[in-house]
Amino acid sequence: MAYSQSSYKRTVRCSYCFQSGHNRSSCPKHASKIEELRRTEGEDNYYVQAYDAKKAKRTAGAKDRMCSYCSEKGHNRATCPELRANILKSQAKNAEYRNAVYERMKAHGVGIGAILSTDRFMQRVDMEDYLSARYRVPHVITLINWDNIAHFNRNYTYFDKNAPWTSKPLCELDSRYNNEPGWIWDAEIVTLLMGEDVARQWISGSHWRADDKMTYFCDVECPVPTNEPPTKWLLGGDLKYWKKAYKKLKSYNGPL
Repeated sequence: MAYSQSSYKRTVRCSYCFQSGHNRSSCPKHASKIEELRRTEGEDNYYVQAYDAKKAKRTAGAKDRMCSYCSEKGHNRATCPELRANILKSQAKNAEYRNAVYERMKAHGVGIGAILSTDRFMQRVDMEDYLSARYRVPHVITLINWDNIAHFNRNYTYFDKNAPWTSKPLCELDSRYNNEPGWIWDAEIVTLLMGEDVARQWISGSHWRADDKMTYFCDVECPVPTNEPPTKWLLGGDLKYWKKAYKKLKSYNGPL
């Protein structure tokens, strides 16, 4: 059966018991067999000595191993205590942020199928008359990008595949292209994104870009029940999510 090289994931297989998910050095059946030989034939058994020597070599190598996250010796990135501590901090911070955003999404009826309008998507009444009036083209939310809703992703101007949701024009739902309409104009969401001081300027209209706010934000014209988020989303995200988020970071970057 053919498969895509980009989607294929190699699975380790044990050369002793032939089960997948581990190798010979971490095989519980192999370790059990060695311990049985140790009891019945003693420490001088060839297989026992070979097993112990290989284990000692791995232990010695681990002491000189340098972590790619904190640059300390004796462990790797997967077992780094500093990385784990920073991930836990980020997870807790993200949980608080996501719960606050989700409450506002529910308050405004943001979900798949909700109809939005924004100055980002405008059309002229008469396409042949450049001076004719312009109107907002209604858009329908087609996808919630749950992973993009995170306390460290607070972009609200123009997006590069990191928008909180995507949409399509109401009159072109069969379009192959998705659009990024931006966050809902809501005082609490604006504060979460920008912080209290800057948000206050936007909300009061004193910020130098406040007149163009609806180019960046949108209104909900037709609300719908908000979709349930993925498992562990409200808890800040699972370990796989955070490993990906920290993949290119070092300890000197600090917690997200």
